[in-house]
Amino acid sequence: MLWSLLGLLACTGGAGEPGTGTGGAPDDSGGVDEDDTGEQDTGTEPLAEVDVVVIGAGPAGLAAAWEVRLGGGSVVVLEATDAAGAGGRWATTFYAVGTSQQLAEGVDDSVEIALSEWPEFTGSSADDPVLEAFVSESAETLVWLETEFGVSFPFRPSTDAGGGSTNRLHRADMVEGEGTVAGLVAELSADTWLSSPADALVVEDGAVVGVSVTDDLTGEAGWVRASQVVVATGGFGRDLAAVVEHRPGLSELGVLFEIHPEATGGGRELLSAVGADTHNEGGVGVYLHAVPDWRDGLEGEAVWLGSSVTTGIWVDAQGERLMSEEAATGFAASHVLESLDEPVIYALITASLFEADVHRIAPYNLTDDDVEGFFKAQDLLDGGVAWRMAGVAPAVEEFGFDEATLTATIARYQELVEAGEDADFGKSAGRLQAFEDDLFYVVPLRPSTTKCFTGVALDEEGRVLDEDGTAIPGLWAAGEVAGMLGVDAVGIGFSGSITAVYWTGRRAGQGALASSR
Repeated sequence: MLWSLLGLLACTGGAGEPGTGTGGAPDDSGGVDEDDTGEQDTGTEPLAEVDVVVIGAGPAGLAAAWEVRLGGGSVVVLEATDAAGAGGRWATTFYAVGTSQQLAEGVDDSVEIALSEWPEFTGSSADDPVLEAFVSESAETLVWLETEFGVSFPFRPSTDAGGGSTNRLHRADMVEGEGTVAGLVAELSADTWLSSPADALVVEDGAVVGVSVTDDLTGEAGWVRASQVVVATGGFGRDLAAVVEHRPGLSELGVLFEIHPEATGGGRELLSAVGADTHNEGGVGVYLHAVPDWRDGLEGEAVWLGSSVTTGIWVDAQGERLMSEEAATGFAASHVLESLDEPVIYALITASLFEADVHRIAPYNLTDDDVEGFFKAQDLLDGGVAWRMAGVAPAVEEFGFDEATLTATIARYQELVEAGEDADFGKSAGRLQAFEDDLFYVVPLRPSTTKCFTGVALDEEGRVLDEDGTAIPGLWAAGEVAGMLGVDAVGIGFSGSITAVYWTGRRAGQGALASSR
């Protein structure tokens, strides 16, 4: 947006003397070397002077700004694009423990149960104070969105490999195209500078004291002085070079996008320039339940397969079953894919189920009324991403499976269906569906990027740490740019992590405001 005089006056009110408050910040033994950062003459008049500058107007950044405003502080939110909300416009599935919705449905859950299961689906230790605080306060995060912004969380029973064995995923009802972040966007519109990307963090005497910014609409450049800065720029799921840097095994596998267009990792360079450390290397969340969109202009985008993808058989290049097909709902399957000598996984799905199913694209790609968003089996056949087979022999001829192996795999699966129990991999009985005849579909699955659980390292309060583990004065981070929680405890990731985005945003806002004073 244009930087009007009225907007600047609104931003400068009540800011106090910037750069002087340290609150609970560590001592000044740490700091930033100005020579390593973007240059900014702090002697020039700033465009605005506030308690806190937030970089990024997604759910984490807006939650941080809300807490600053709620506490009586002044704040500016810098947003690189022409609209606020980012991924919060589409994220609907929240992870929460001990909610009123669970209680009403008779779901037996607690913080203790959730933490005991955490290592099973994330592959990381649950012995972390930040993780414990997040899980303990996850239900309150939903209550906050309900009471402050009118978001509804009707409980829908779900089993998801990324959330544990108990129903912890709460799907928000939302206005299409606005999402759970809509209330925050509206409340903070006067404090949000759109089309105003942050160019660099401004450093003075070893502390971050503001942000250099350019107005993309006018070309005007300047800086905003602040006592504290919160970076909340989101993840890097759309930056394939960064994804492969952390997951090199994906480099030749044709990775698809299953993440909103703004997930370009814009804050990584800002943080790297001031010596911020990273954590949880390799923790990029990648699903395995999609095929590539075959239409012009949508190359590289994912088409999500419907629920039938979990009812069939997932096999390797020889035709041997690999895992519970419920792995489609978590991130572990992509790691199995990377580990194979021939990194390819095929879903074999009985024709009756696949043809009754509906497959779809992500809502952020539905920007044009002429773009079809839902597909049936014939569409996938016509698009060349699925094949209909009449028996094992055609499948062997088309894909090169070992005939004896594939025949034995299907026979064994039929035995498990008849027994009503997956003794091999533990898939839920309700997802064991018989191959009633010789007709089935073969669908080569492609990995698709979603979330980043790798990010800048934070202390327990949300301050950014340097490579020595020392908090950088004046600098905080929240949300996906911090790998959701800012600690290694997220492992390969979990479903419903938008809850952590809001939670860390609120934490950073509260901490930054306290430190500004």
